Amino acid sequence: MQGTPRQDRQATAESGRPAVVPRVLALASTCPWQRERTPDTLIGEVLSAFRRGGGLVRLASPRNFLIWYSCIAQGDVPGLVVLPNTDCGLTAPEWDAIACHLVAAATPAETEPGADTFPRPQPEEIGPILAKIRNALAGSWVRE
Repeated sequence: MQGTPRQDRQATAESGRPAVVPRVLALASTCPWQRERTPDTLIGEVLSAFRRGGGLVRLASPRNFLIWYSCIAQGDVPGLVVLPNTDCGLTAPEWDAIACHLVAAATPAETEPGADTFPRPQPEEIGPILAKIRNALAGSWVRE
């Protein structure tokens, strides 16, 4: 017998791992995060600590990233961080900001890895980054 979505989120938060269904969907719609394949940033250590704590870190194309973003940012999928891949065209500081934002959303504040080192980005910093990722979805004829 399955519990309510709230009970599932609570159990997931306690274990530090995403629930089975979101985990399978993430595995099917994303690719593995490898520190050497992402921008050379300081957030890599925080993401590694998040993984060591049982979290799942994945990379996604602009389209799949935007699909996952709203669920993760709202805290609906604790223990899962889906980050934009290099097709999104983000700079290293932009990538750091979105990664910090999502790690903070996927982790309870008291156990957030690197919480003292990496401040949570402000909402006004995230908006332009998401707009840049949405722009990466458009064909070149739209951007010209």
